[in-house]
Amino acid sequence: MERNQYAATRVGQIIFEHLSESGLTYTELAGRIGVNGTKMKNLCAGRHYLPLELIEPIVEALEIEPENFTGVVLCQYGSECAVQYIAKVFGDARSARNTSSEGDPRDQSNKDALQESCIDLEPEAQNLNHIQGDAESKSGASQVDIDFWRILKRGFRTGLSDRGIAVGEKDLILALRFMLEEIETSGLHVVPWKPTSQQHQAIKEALEEKKRMSIRWVRTRTKQRWRYKAAVEAAPNWRHGYELDKKVEEEEPGE
Repeated sequence: MERNQYAATRVGQIIFEHLSESGLTYTELAGRIGVNGTKMKNLCAGRHYLPLELIEPIVEALEIEPENFTGVVLCQYGSECAVQYIAKVFGDARSARNTSSEGDPRDQSNKDALQESCIDLEPEAQNLNHIQGDAESKSGASQVDIDFWRILKRGFRTGLSDRGIAVGEKDLILALRFMLEEIETSGLHVVPWKPTSQQHQAIKEALEEKKRMSIRWVRTRTKQRWRYKAAVEAAPNWRHGYELDKKVEEEEPGE
């Protein structure tokens, strides 16, 4: 079956129009869907046919209305009549399933009961999640942040002491915070040399949080970028550690 060049051109036009509105560049969109920049430009120009496995990532990246876009993409590989027939088959099958599920009043009553039970339990579930989240934050991440800040402060004090520079606690903290903020202003991240358990967990879940059928076609470099970003976001926060450490010192002035 011959491919439809006109449909490929139309697909490229749709992508280009939404790309312009999104503010993304060719390179940024290419990275999100797992292709190189040259391939992305050829797709937008209609010189290449868009593979079916790229429909979902493009729809998500550019927030395109999926139904019409998918139809145009399918027209690249078949006639418009064939695409309409496929859509009709799936539409009829969906209608048949809905009709059969709504036909039995017992099924509807079971659905209503299940929905009511979910509504009744929702506040308790949210409250439980909130309590668990607070407990984990206080016992886990918060303590890691405090320890990270104290390690930075101790290392900075040792470095100054080795050079014969003696400063008070307030001046030490002020200088350390200024140095860390300058580092991050330059685009760098202050993270532990050895990843924490939270970072290891974030790295493992980096790809699971992006559960897409197209994950198999995402390039290794893109996956690595997702893992790196997750690790950085899960790294100890020295600012949070500083604030918590200050509260501890205020509550225990004698120590």
